[in-house]
Amino acid sequence: MRRAMVGVDDLIEEAKVRTVWWALCIFAISYFLTHTSKSMWTNVPMSILILAFLRYLSFKVEFHWRGQPVQKQTHLSQLSKRQLSAHDHRLSTVAPVSRWRRKVGSPSVEAAFESFIENILRDFVVDLWYSSITPDREAPELIRGLILHALGEISGRVKEMNLVDLLTRDMADLIGHHLDIFRKNQSQIGVDVMGTLSSEERDERLKQHLIVSQELHPALLSSEHEYKYGSNDIKLNEAYSGFDAQASQQIEKPTRAYSDSSNMSSLNTFEDPAGIPPEWTPTNVSVHLLNLVDKVFQLKRRGWIRKQVLWISKQILQLVMEDAIDEWILRQINWLRRDEVIVQGIRWIQDTLWPNGVFFTRLDGYQGNAGPSQFDKHPSGSANQASGNRKDSASSFEQQLEASRNASEVKKLLLGGTPPTLVSIIGYKQYQRSARDIYYFLQSNVCVKQLAYAMIEQVLVSLFPELRQLIEDIHEKGRKEQASFTYQL
Repeated sequence: MRRAMVGVDDLIEEAKVRTVWWALCIFAISYFLTHTSKSMWTNVPMSILILAFLRYLSFKVEFHWRGQPVQKQTHLSQLSKRQLSAHDHRLSTVAPVSRWRRKVGSPSVEAAFESFIENILRDFVVDLWYSSITPDREAPELIRGLILHALGEISGRVKEMNLVDLLTRDMADLIGHHLDIFRKNQSQIGVDVMGTLSSEERDERLKQHLIVSQELHPALLSSEHEYKYGSNDIKLNEAYSGFDAQASQQIEKPTRAYSDSSNMSSLNTFEDPAGIPPEWTPTNVSVHLLNLVDKVFQLKRRGWIRKQVLWISKQILQLVMEDAIDEWILRQINWLRRDEVIVQGIRWIQDTLWPNGVFFTRLDGYQGNAGPSQFDKHPSGSANQASGNRKDSASSFEQQLEASRNASEVKKLLLGGTPPTLVSIIGYKQYQRSARDIYYFLQSNVCVKQLAYAMIEQVLVSLFPELRQLIEDIHEKGRKEQASFTYQL
């Protein structure tokens, strides 16, 4: 409902609010048009014309729903329809639950969403630009409502998503597929040559071969493509170690409780959470994971005798332990659906983006409204700038040192800690070759990003099937761009 404008001040406030809305709409249309041009600013005039045309159209054309033919009703039928149900919300003193809360259905998750959105609105809307225009809180509250509505819709779709197939089938197939692509390009470059190259040189060679074969993800063609694809780097490398430790601790709890159970009959029972359809707890869940093991260690390429031994071992494993393995996998997947796990994930993202309550990009360089000293031309400013550069260099060196240390630990874990049982089945040389492939794959930014983008797209398609065609069009456009590139290998 439009606010009543009593005086000039009300008119000025209304003009400010409308100016903000026009600016937001122009920005949104300009950003949408960047898919057809390189610069967003060149789209501003066209965005203004489009918005003006829509505004003019809203004045000239009246839209309304087509009315249905009214059937003649008796007086008694009208009275029965007017009678309120005993459960009608108008007879209750409790406020009705908003639609997004009904979609989420968990007070703890709702509180985590609201806390996360509060940080976004504070840093990117209110404190950044909106508070300098007007003290009115109407627009931020509308933005909050829109975001919460979107999160509610996403939550509803997540509840309907088959996590079992997504994690055990789709993700396992993606990992195997991308590992096959890596090995194919590695063989073209040369396995011995790969060992002599630095990580940057290996990435460059792999990227060139992926472009030639038109298998490079469109977002990795250039930094501009990555920006348009919407992949913002939020220092995942720094946060990965902390999140990995938290996740391993949480996963260890149900695993330890499962293995330490003294009641053997409980191993053969699985209680489905309420509301989960039976088709989300299928049999043979471990089949795709066992197929992934085949691809990782290239078991199908072994000799005939060893392949027969591996096949028999796999059949025995499925015959004896398949139900227990499936039960354990389903327990872990259903653990991911718990409210406390979802809340922990939201809070981890929030703590990663806002360590100590401050957005991570402001920790080093941005100091807020620092006053005149921020732009001071005094020589002391140069000294402060030099000091800041030295701090940045030291921080960069520490990050490189930490990355090198982590890479060394991963290499030691894969190549040094050979599991005796696994080595006895697949052979020492085959294990070393497979472990080396996994190590080079994990050390390649190109390969890891390719896999990450593919996983994100798989999740998006699972949540929003209507986006499948759009993603396919993006990949088709990327293949055409790669076909136009020429590299001297």
